[in-house]
Amino acid sequence: MRFVFPKIKHLNMRMTIYFSLVMVAALIIIVITISQTFSDKLLSEMNVVINQKLNLITSTLNNTLKDIKELQFSVINDKNINSLMMLQNENGNLDQKSSQELQQDFSYYKRRNTNVSSIFAISNNGEILDPFYSVSAFKWIVNYSGSIDTLKKSKSLGMFSSPNSFPLTNPNPNSFDNYNITYYGQYYDFKSYNYIGYIAINLKKNSIFSDINSLCKETFDFSCFIDEKNEIVHIFGDNYSKSFLLTQEFLKSKKQVIKVDGNDYLLYSQTIKNYPSWTFIGLVNYQQITSKIFNIYKTVFLVSIAVLLLIIFLSFYIASKVTNPIRKLSKSMDLLGKGTWPKEIECRTEDEIKELINGFNNLVLNIKNLTEKISEEQESKKIIELSILKFHLDLLQSQINPHFIHNTLNTMKYMAKKIGAIELEETITSFNALLRASISQNVSFITAIEEINNLNHYINIQKRRYDIFIDFTCEVDPEVRCALLPKLILQPLVENALFHGIVPKRGGLIKVSIYKENGELHIIVEDNGAGMKEDEMKLILEGLTPNSKGFNSMGLSNVNERLSLYYSAQSKLEIISTPDCGTKICFHIPLSF
Repeated sequence: MRFVFPKIKHLNMRMTIYFSLVMVAALIIIVITISQTFSDKLLSEMNVVINQKLNLITSTLNNTLKDIKELQFSVINDKNINSLMMLQNENGNLDQKSSQELQQDFSYYKRRNTNVSSIFAISNNGEILDPFYSVSAFKWIVNYSGSIDTLKKSKSLGMFSSPNSFPLTNPNPNSFDNYNITYYGQYYDFKSYNYIGYIAINLKKNSIFSDINSLCKETFDFSCFIDEKNEIVHIFGDNYSKSFLLTQEFLKSKKQVIKVDGNDYLLYSQTIKNYPSWTFIGLVNYQQITSKIFNIYKTVFLVSIAVLLLIIFLSFYIASKVTNPIRKLSKSMDLLGKGTWPKEIECRTEDEIKELINGFNNLVLNIKNLTEKISEEQESKKIIELSILKFHLDLLQSQINPHFIHNTLNTMKYMAKKIGAIELEETITSFNALLRASISQNVSFITAIEEINNLNHYINIQKRRYDIFIDFTCEVDPEVRCALLPKLILQPLVENALFHGIVPKRGGLIKVSIYKENGELHIIVEDNGAGMKEDEMKLILEGLTPNSKGFNSMGLSNVNERLSLYYSAQSKLEIISTPDCGTKICFHIPLSF
């Protein structure tokens, strides 16, 4: 079923409702546009700020890890340590003096870096070369963690382990007691570049991330680092379960917006340049952002409602001011339509409505006066109408039927053809066609080509009448052959050219041109006849010369009147004539088909 909007009778209500609907639509568009623009701008600026802080976090940690790798190369380039490591690799062990010397050298590098809790060398066969850490309780970091084997397979110079509890033994990789991270590095002879052992650098996990701890907590609701095994390296904060759940969601979705515990969060991640195996993951509560946007939406909405109510009130007030006089006018018109004369309407405004009401009051007064006058003249009018009717009846009875004329001419044409009078036959044909065109009552306009045909018939008759040389040519633009002209508008112009130009010189040229220019139809009738003086042209235009009437008693003055009647005074005739040289008559009318 099609919904039909209820019709509202009163104009002031329609104006109020329509204007209010337009304003509501405009307000909705403005609110949505402003809110969306602000929301996009807020998110964009927030992303810029967070990405800047994220770059600062990763670059800071990147420098920390770079220092640890530089520590590895410092130990490798230490000539004394390098010679002791080569000696151990060749002999399979070191004496007590060499072991103590190697331990002292490594202790020197430990003291240079506060993040390092311990550093020691490991032989190719997995033996810890530091006597303090060579006991079986600490060997699990080499034999059971699997990091040395992973380093061998990776063929890299170093790698960080998952968090561990060294020097204590705790096999649970996700325990809160794992406050140590071990960096395993290849140790090689810096001359031959042959691998001769390994370096284990034990780092305090909190000290590695201490420089970025406050920045991470300040920027993100939850954040952590994960390694290539997707295990958590470090959590900023105490909510381990939340960070673990965050990590799993990140690995599954890889999207910027994820859902954790039923809440939406913006997820940011970035790998460490100096150690791509570690990835930082940060979480920002999306509801906190959307709540700010919602508060803006709510404020804009409340302001819009207040503005809308004000607009509705003003619309109704203004519409009432405009429509109250119109309603009075409508009631008065209803009374007038029912045949009751309404009282004069009063209007206190000074605008177009007052002019309208004053016009209606004058109209009612004029109609009332005319009605009274018509009542008085009604009887005399009936007598006049009867007289006119009688006159028309008499006139109709005195007219000859046009069909009778055409039939008579056709009979004369047949008789001329029968006796071989060809010129008479052609003259009768032309006269019959021209007569038919002139007496057609229900046709006011004909095409340009039909008008030219009528002119040809007219010239054909005049050639027989005067028996002089008449060269008649017509040039019609093919585009305007079907353009409309007033019927027989050109015949008086050709007749003028013939009577005042060609006949006095006993022959000559008459040329008719019809063409389109600037969207108008231009017509020119010219001859090379006797020409006219200026005073003669004025007499012809005014219809004061005996020869200014043509076949249909329509001279140039009649043509001017017809052109003004049909098209306005701008289409009047323009005559250019030079004695003994010829005459040109021009006019233009709107182009129509």
